Amino acid sequence: MKKLKIFINICLLVFLAIACKDKSVEPDTSVKEITGFSFQGLGNAAIDRFKHTIFINVPDGTDLSKLIPSISLSANASVSPVSGVAQDFSKPVSYTVTSKDGSTQQYKVFVQLENSDIVFIGSSNGKLYAVYALTGQKKWEAGTAGYILGSPTLNDGLVYIGSNDRKLYAFSASTGEKKWDFSIDPDPGTDAGINSTPMVTDGIIYFGGTNKLYALDALTGEKKWSFSAAGFVRSSPTVSNGLVYFGDGFGKCYALNAKNGTKIWEFTSGAAIVSNPCISGGLVYVTSTDQKIYALDARTGLKTWEFATKGFIESSPGFLNNTLFAGSTDGSLYALDALSGSKKWEFKPLAISTGSLHHHWFRGICSM
Repeated sequence: MKKLKIFINICLLVFLAIACKDKSVEPDTSVKEITGFSFQGLGNAAIDRFKHTIFINVPDGTDLSKLIPSISLSANASVSPVSGVAQDFSKPVSYTVTSKDGSTQQYKVFVQLENSDIVFIGSSNGKLYAVYALTGQKKWEAGTAGYILGSPTLNDGLVYIGSNDRKLYAFSASTGEKKWDFSIDPDPGTDAGINSTPMVTDGIIYFGGTNKLYALDALTGEKKWSFSAAGFVRSSPTVSNGLVYFGDGFGKCYALNAKNGTKIWEFTSGAAIVSNPCISGGLVYVTSTDQKIYALDARTGLKTWEFATKGFIESSPGFLNNTLFAGSTDGSLYALDALSGSKKWEFKPLAISTGSLHHHWFRGICSM
């Protein structure tokens, strides 16, 4: 009797095992994924399974025209072109993956040299991003503790950016590693940080923060000098012939000795100057929220001419072929003779921007 029970139990176990096997889920024959992509000894691929894109960075000097990829696929899938065959990756290459059931999925592969063109952009989330210009893929991101209003500046492998956390930062352009930061002096009258775009020349970086203009060693961040203006400094400085020019919130335009910060002259307009001075032919061109455009002698600060618009001006003037261009909130773009200030023409679209990128979620851009 006991032997019979054992035999019955064994038969039952065998039956259950067969039943479970019969009910097991068959493999999904529709899976068609690239699970790995590489070139022997070169770079690491980033595979986006949702957008079906593959990005891979390779060292500078790599010949992109005949790289041989090694491709891994999901079970029972095939790919065309096949793995191990050289392709020209100097432009995006498309691969089609076919599953066991015959359905297909296309992947696009982007290959970039490590130091290909990069765009740097600051954001109101307090981060600075480095993005590949060709593809839009993020190379790196670096954080600050406040939102960013100014544009980044690139010089000698470093990217400089000011933040509302009252610090100026220097990051490695290739890796995003922070090299140094500099804290501006506290100002009891405002909690504003650094809104101006820094300028680098002759190893010195110039920028505005609250009501001061600062000059730092561009490599180390060590302060050379600072100058106290009458009002807040949102204007970005311009350096020419040993002088640094900028405006402030009290409507003053200053010229300082670029080496020691000594004031050479100042000019007073009727309202805040938040734009960047433009210099050409011995004249400094500056716009003001008093609705006027001014041309000043670069050496003395004496006014050469002024031109009145019907709206305030925050945008920086531009110069081309002896013509000065400036936009006003009266809805017009003006073209003026740079020497006399006489109007050449006026273009009136539906709206004029008040500044390069001042009202965009993402702020100023520079590239390498």
